[in-house]
Amino acid sequence: IPKEARKSGSYSLVVLLHGYNSKKKIMHLMIPTVFDVPSVAKGLIAAGKMDPVIIAAPSQTTSGKLWKDFELDGFIKSVKTVLKTNLPGVDADETDVSVFGHSNAGCFGTGVDGVANKLNSIENTGTYVTLLGFIDTCAGASMGNKMKNSVSESNYLFGVWQEARKGMAVSFAKSLGITQTDPTCNKQKYSACYTDDYDKKIYIAKTSVMGKAFPYLGAHDAAVLWFAEDAFLHYFS
Repeated sequence: IPKEARKSGSYSLVVLLHGYNSKKKIMHLMIPTVFDVPSVAKGLIAAGKMDPVIIAAPSQTTSGKLWKDFELDGFIKSVKTVLKTNLPGVDADETDVSVFGHSNAGCFGTGVDGVANKLNSIENTGTYVTLLGFIDTCAGASMGNKMKNSVSESNYLFGVWQEARKGMAVSFAKSLGITQTDPTCNKQKYSACYTDDYDKKIYIAKTSVMGKAFPYLGAHDAAVLWFAEDAFLHYFS
């Protein structure tokens, strides 16, 4: 929780779902480096470039299907309880929740993909998902076609994939009607950028440029940092 969100009030909640956990130990971050999504957010908040948010990241250590049994509303209740105990007066706004999934945390109806497919029932609990974030996850037309039945015009969606997965990502974008060229994206970072009339966006990151920017990370993990920066600047400012 950044210091700017430790003052009394209700703040947007960002939920981070990590990818495959090979070590099966508690995993608080998305990628194997201390500079992660919370670091990106703190820097932008301190610079006045985005609004303060609360970031919460559950961890799953099971060897089974990742995030198979994840219940967003239950996790939000746990976050609110922790805040009430440790930071009285500070609350997470359950009507302004974003869910970001990396890698396997967006596959086969689980993770952020599972959340997207259950938006109607989730909203019946009083939780509203403002933004769905896909970071180099699974993708494809079948995944998008299923998602169309629950993702509405008012749910934002932003996804970043590396170039090796461009075919899947483009099929995903087309199935959701995200086919317009986005003139606002950074062409130095992205080789293709798609959007629609409802501010949903799907970007393809330039792998070589990303590798130079983050030489200590592979493209799969580096995509997390580019996603975080652009998601926060666009949807949280």
